[in-house]
Amino acid sequence: MFTGIRKIERYSLICPILLSPLSSSVSAQPILSLTKNISAQGAYVSGCPQWVGSSQMFASIFYEISFLAQKEAESRFLMRFRSRAIRNDDDGFALEFFCKDMILPLSKQCNMSRYEIKAAEMIECMLLTRDFSKFRYH
Repeated sequence: MFTGIRKIERYSLICPILLSPLSSSVSAQPILSLTKNISAQGAYVSGCPQWVGSSQMFASIFYEISFLAQKEAESRFLMRFRSRAIRNDDDGFALEFFCKDMILPLSKQCNMSRYEIKAAEMIECMLLTRDFSKFRYH
């Protein structure tokens, strides 16, 4: 069913990722985790929330372009995809992106969900304090 996806080049990239149920019928809270690698069509994520299963979800990846960071330019972005889990193992699960929802600078909070805003604030605090204990892996 998913032939060809594993052939796409993956890049080792650890980024905060917020997983939110796409359907309001799923009674679950979004979960903040970390990517292990990312490709053009998906990502591998640490841990496995119980509600993931075959659910469709928003995957909001927080990314900083540090080598280009300048005071005058945006360097932190949120990339939101519609996605679904396609496989899982003991360490995490693979997401397939099937639709890019948006890419926006973190300064554009008016386009972010309340969970994405809260996650961005938590990530900022973690970066300042170097305390990454709030990331949930399971």
